[in-house]
Amino acid sequence: TANRWEKSLGTSRFVVRDSNGTARCTTSDTSCTVSGAFTNGATVESRILTGATGVMSTSQLAVSGTSTAPAPHLTSWTPSAAGRVAVRVGLLDESATSWQVVCASGRRVVSTTGTEPGLAEMNAEIGIWTCRVRSYVDTRPGAWSEPVLADSRSTAAASTTLTAGVGTLGMPSGAKSFSCANTGGSVAANVGQSQSAAPGRWFCRVILNDDSSVSILAHTASTPSPVGSVTLTRGGSRAYLAYSAPAGSSTADVSATVTCTGALSVTTTITRTRTDLGTVPTGSTSCSVVRNYLQPGSASIQSTPGTSVTATLNTAPSFTSTGSATGTRGQTGTGYTAAATDADGDSVTYSITGGTHQNLFQISGGTLTFKNAAESGTYTVTVGANDGFATSDQTVTVTVANDTTVVTTPPTTAPPATTVPPSTAPPTTTAPVVERTTTPTTTPAPTITAPAASTGPIAAPVATPGTTVSNKSLTTTASRLTNSTILSRTRVTVPKGSTMSSKVSSSTARVCRIERGVLTFATYGTCKATVTVKTKTKTGTTTKIVNVTIKRSR
Repeated sequence: TANRWEKSLGTSRFVVRDSNGTARCTTSDTSCTVSGAFTNGATVESRILTGATGVMSTSQLAVSGTSTAPAPHLTSWTPSAAGRVAVRVGLLDESATSWQVVCASGRRVVSTTGTEPGLAEMNAEIGIWTCRVRSYVDTRPGAWSEPVLADSRSTAAASTTLTAGVGTLGMPSGAKSFSCANTGGSVAANVGQSQSAAPGRWFCRVILNDDSSVSILAHTASTPSPVGSVTLTRGGSRAYLAYSAPAGSSTADVSATVTCTGALSVTTTITRTRTDLGTVPTGSTSCSVVRNYLQPGSASIQSTPGTSVTATLNTAPSFTSTGSATGTRGQTGTGYTAAATDADGDSVTYSITGGTHQNLFQISGGTLTFKNAAESGTYTVTVGANDGFATSDQTVTVTVANDTTVVTTPPTTAPPATTVPPSTAPPTTTAPVVERTTTPTTTPAPTITAPAASTGPIAAPVATPGTTVSNKSLTTTASRLTNSTILSRTRVTVPKGSTMSSKVSSSTARVCRIERGVLTFATYGTCKATVTVKTKTKTGTTTKIVNVTIKRSR
């Protein structure tokens, strides 16, 4: 949206020109902003502090916008040789991709860049240098840090800091005097002096030996080396470890060594304020931190262990549904619907994860069903609830009841048995009297005897008039037989207009079943069934009961 150009520490005035040479920005202030983009690059003309005209800089592409990445902590460091200026760059923000250090002394400016925290050392003329650092996110620069003083005159321990001890502000080398202030008051000192100061942040003005001045921010710590804090956080499906340097410290944190145990087991050295640790773990994790930092004036990195933190980033779902259900023979429903809650508010999905009979089931939206019509028996299957990170399992037992009778036609009620009255002979006929008398003759009444009861596999205990019972058997390889086929194969005649019904013996219900007039084998073996045929006649209803033993072979 815009291009912001900042003046270096040794520049008094600069001009930004586009590729056509047109001045787009002229300022003596610290920066200027130009709307629009420099599609072909831009050049910068600068004037140094003496007012002399500067040379044209190398052509560079304009940067669109700035970043919000905060500047890392910067502290002075002992140079490897005289004529070099050295500083240490502290922990970077998680979004930072690089950093830039710029140091100025009078009209002289040196700079360097890097991608990780650590030492920044540059060739520089002998003197006291004022240095700042800023972070970059890709090509977008962030804000500058507060300046620090760096000494390039010798390889002695760096002492260009206003922090001489806990609660003390001391004179930096190469300076004549300083004055500092904060909301609690002000202090001042001359060469060789130091001043007691309350812990906190102080804004100071330092007069250097060459009579130039610099404004810097000083810290007086309540303890020599306070330890920062470490936290475990969760962002989407990732686990993050965040480290925060101690507030109000005059030290520069260059890294932190973190050790985690529990659900997440890792030891890592972090150089960013937040580090991606991978997929969110399930369960409790404890992390401890060791802070690696620079104490002003020290020639080495020091380490201080801190306290540990414990956090649970994810908890597995918990089932609220019961693990038992009842189904119906010949149906696909089980009566089971999975239900689980998630303490982290994650969405829960359900699936079949195991079990003895898992291949017989399917699940959709938590509702468990058979793939095909169920047979009588007891089945077990394992259902899993997953929140995107972890799965909890529940064993489900489904019991299908044994229902063996299926009637194919409405039951026919036979009319009440008709009792035939005994036949009575006609009355005696007396012939007319002519010459003699004829003796009358009496005819005995006929009698009807009911047939004896028949027996069979499922025969009625007593046969009623008009009922016949027969026992038949047959062998087949087919898995399905209709009532008509069974009677035809056993040579039982079925009069036209008859109705048929059938049922299976409970003792063989696991082998076969009858649905809608069709006998279906569930497995190989012997099935016992009864087929009843009822036929209406002019004088009533006749019933044929056929007990059939059917053996299905391979």
